[in-house]
Amino acid sequence: MPENFIQNWAEGLEGKAKDKLQEAVKDIAIEVAEQMTYNLSGNDVSWSGGNFIVNVQTGNLRRHTAIEYPFAGDPYSAFVYNNAAYAGMIESGITGEQRKDMLLSSSKAKRSKKGRKYLRIPFPGDLKGFWTVTEDTKFRDQTPRPFAQATAEQMQGRIQEQLGNAVIEVLGNK
Repeated sequence: MPENFIQNWAEGLEGKAKDKLQEAVKDIAIEVAEQMTYNLSGNDVSWSGGNFIVNVQTGNLRRHTAIEYPFAGDPYSAFVYNNAAYAGMIESGITGEQRKDMLLSSSKAKRSKKGRKYLRIPFPGDLKGFWTVTEDTKFRDQTPRPFAQATAEQMQGRIQEQLGNAVIEVLGNK
């Protein structure tokens, strides 16, 4: 057996291992992004904290799911996130006052003759009429719908499986 056989074998294994683990990290990031998008699509999301549904009005929230790979220049890490302006409010929840302030600060809000802000919102579908939001309107707090936290929890086993398979494949191919 040549003297440098073990060294050559180890160097070859190192290159294969790096490539295989980097590929696994990319694949995991894609799967996590897909799961997050699913969780933002009006489906019932189950996790250790219970169940919730993120109501879907448009596809804007889903479209803002993104992957940063390599994350911070590290080819063994990826960052999956949602950068929609209101994603944090869905994840953490908002108070009724915050919701009212958002509606009344929109460009569609108007001022009454007395100088008070109001916004008329048409009823959905074929229903005729509208409802009016004023500074006196009371909204319930919106409970958190932690889609990012739930996604991380849901994917934990799959991530371990993917990384384990990558290691087994590297060791099996020596």
